[in-house]
Amino acid sequence: MFGIGIFELILVFSVALIVLGPNQLAQTAREIGSLYYRLKKAAHTAQTRMEEEFHAIESNQENEGKKQEGKKQD
Repeated sequence: MFGIGIFELILVFSVALIVLGPNQLAQTAREIGSLYYRLKKAAHTAQTRMEEEFHAIESNQENEGKKQEGKKQD
C-alpha cells in the first residue's frame, strides 16, 4: 500500500491526532473520505465518457471506410 508500513501509519495518525485533536480529526477524516469518493467517481465518469467517445470515433472511421470501399466498387 504505497510503500507505507504500519509504523508510518501509526506515526501519521499520532501526529494528526496531536495537531487536530480528536473531534477535528474525525471531521477531517470524513471530509477526506468524501473528497476521495467524489474524485474516484469523477475519474470513473471521465474514463467511461472517454471510452464511449473512442468507440464512437472508431465506429465512424469504420463506417467511412466501408463507404469508400463501396464507392470504389461502383
